[in-house]
Amino acid sequence: MPEKITREQLASTSHDIQVGLGSKGVPEFESVPFIGMMVNLALHIRGLPLIEYEKFKLVAAHFFHIPPAT
Repeated sequence: MPEKITREQLASTSHDIQVGLGSKGVPEFESVPFIGMMVNLALHIRGLPLIEYEKFKLVAAHFFHIPPAT
């Protein structure tokens, strides 16, 4: 029986897959690139002061190419 993956392992693996895929779309991994983008964004804002939500959305879209939630 395979061992259960931790949230940290999932985030790290998702980030690696997202970086490897770049802008390619793979239907089988539909949510994995999105998780990877979130991890990348989180790594970049770690330690910063609180960011206003509207500015945060603009930064995420412009610099990290994270589409706004619908």
